[in-house]
Amino acid sequence: MVNKKYGYDTFALALRVCTAIDEGVRSIVLIHGTDTMEDSAWLTDLLLGQLRREACSVVFTGAMRFSDDNSADGPDNLVVRFWSQNRTDYR
Repeated sequence: MVNKKYGYDTFALALRVCTAIDEGVRSIVLIHGTDTMEDSAWLTDLLLGQLRREACSVVFTGAMRFSDDNSADGPDNLVVRFWSQNRTDYR
């Protein structure tokens, strides 16, 4: 799935996640724009399969507010994602 508007290939992203897991990565946080995050997360989950899902935690995160907004949510979302990746009781 090539997203021509934003210039990236969702399928290539999903395959890179699978390759990283196959190479031994056990925790992945993807910072993604919210406009197409659902599509990328869905395709990635579809391609992962049960074994990769059990071997690695994959999390997509993004922000809905602009970075110069008084209550920008991007930095907090990122902190929570990295924090949650190290906690088995949070999943």
